[in-house]
Amino acid sequence: ATLSGSISAIGCSSITGYGIEISSISGFADGTGMKVPASNISGTASFSSALDGLVQGATYYFKAYATNNGGTGYGVEQAFVVPAIGQGLFLYPVPAIRGQEVRVTMDNLAPGNYSLQFINSLGQVAYQWNMNIQVDFINQTVPIPESLQPGTYHVVLVNHLGKIVTKSILIM
Repeated sequence: ATLSGSISAIGCSSITGYGIEISSISGFADGTGMKVPASNISGTASFSSALDGLVQGATYYFKAYATNNGGTGYGVEQAFVVPAIGQGLFLYPVPAIRGQEVRVTMDNLAPGNYSLQFINSLGQVAYQWNMNIQVDFINQTVPIPESLQPGTYHVVLVNHLGKIVTKSILIM
């Protein structure tokens, strides 16, 4: 997730730190959450902080903060929910672009080795991406080779037991 904030008034001294403070507790007290510093302030005093390692389906609460010699000021608490991985195999964006990545998600899997096979219109495996999944879901990006011909492909998720699911995708 990428969260944004802005500094509306600098005060009497220079800003020495700014970013987003995040918590899983609604109404958390200033300074008690996890601070995620930012370093990309723009000319309009807007900034953003990138978060990772978030739990699917969880609600997170956050406030922007800025610090100067006078102390730390906080913005209004806001919240967001991390979407849960849906049932079934999902590939996006669609259409996929050669030379870019596609995100692959699927829930309710056993940990183990899996492959995504991109099957062309002749029924041939045109590309294969291997994955070692340590949890019960897939949520990762897969590069689409520049050399893959444009067209519609059947994407087949397989493991040592065989085919699990098939999805079609347009690659441009």
